[in-house]
Amino acid sequence: MEYMELDLRSPAVLFNTYLQEFPKLGFSWCQETKEWTSRNLGYFRQLGRSRKGFCYPDPESGAGEYLVDLCWQEMDENGSKYRWLELVLEQEWSGNWEGIFHDFSKLVDIKANIKVFICFPKEAERHELPEYLAQWVSMCGIKHPDESYLVIIFSRDARRKESERLQIEGFAIDYRGEVTRLGSRLFPD
Repeated sequence: MEYMELDLRSPAVLFNTYLQEFPKLGFSWCQETKEWTSRNLGYFRQLGRSRKGFCYPDPESGAGEYLVDLCWQEMDENGSKYRWLELVLEQEWSGNWEGIFHDFSKLVDIKANIKVFICFPKEAERHELPEYLAQWVSMCGIKHPDESYLVIIFSRDARRKESERLQIEGFAIDYRGEVTRLGSRLFPD
């Protein structure tokens, strides 16, 4: 896919691109969350490289983490001077609220055009999470009208048939804390 043609600042475009590419990422529910983190970072790193930006962390260049799990830096035309953070990403697989809010608060505090949060909350709390995160955004005193959030929520329900056990839902949150459900898709685990 040619990512340069996509508006990757749009949470809807970014989410739909992720859903389209997800089966190719080779996730398996029996893998450790460390492997899920690695595959997600690899996917978003590839997107960032396709934009000709610089990504942190970047194992190929030896660059480690910078502030968050992953970010895309926008550089000048020569690729020599930093201009801004285009995308920042955090993931939290533990399912506990404290960990989820701790990692999401990093995104609220950082200036970037698109902020991606991927998590796996407890099933009983999954439906409340987008509104809680939106409240967090709305309470923040420093906002920029160009920033937006993409929240990707993973859930797994063993009661669903095997081909539909893994659900991925997407939500956009604007800088005011307004939530828009982007959709969901079921996958085999």
